[in-house]
Amino acid sequence: MRMTNRTQHVPALLILSTVLLLSGCPFWDTGSCEVNYPTSQPTTESRQVKVTEFTQAPSTMGKIYLYQQYLFINAPYQGIYIYDNSDATQPIPLIFIEISGNVDMAIKEGYLYVDSYGALVTIKLVDDFGNVLIDANNIAEVSRVEKVFPNYSIDYGGLGNDSC
Repeated sequence: MRMTNRTQHVPALLILSTVLLLSGCPFWDTGSCEVNYPTSQPTTESRQVKVTEFTQAPSTMGKIYLYQQYLFINAPYQGIYIYDNSDATQPIPLIFIEISGNVDMAIKEGYLYVDSYGALVTIKLVDDFGNVLIDANNIAEVSRVEKVFPNYSIDYGGLGNDSC
């Protein structure tokens, strides 16, 4: 039996396509690959409130709150900058309260209430006599209630949202 022009190239094309397809299969690859795993701190450490000295002005600003002569400026997802606003023409930088995941705040009767990744955090701003003490040694987290804001999400600037 004699092959026609069309059918005589079929066996060669089948062999060629099989070789090309199998050469791309991952199970033939004997090389190694590098895997990157995310690293993170345990939740209790990464979400802990830290009071530090004022090092720079906020690059982004969120809510602004005035309490007595103090100005509280939220830097979204970073924390709160506190200024002495006794002279409104020249506020004096005092401290930065690092609060991961913070976007909102309120102050009532000497307590600063903030969110942190869906938790409600209470920070004491006054001493036992009701005097406001804004310095790194006197401000402390008094309580943290997790999952108060169940629909909390992080805005990654257009890269998608991740609910906590």
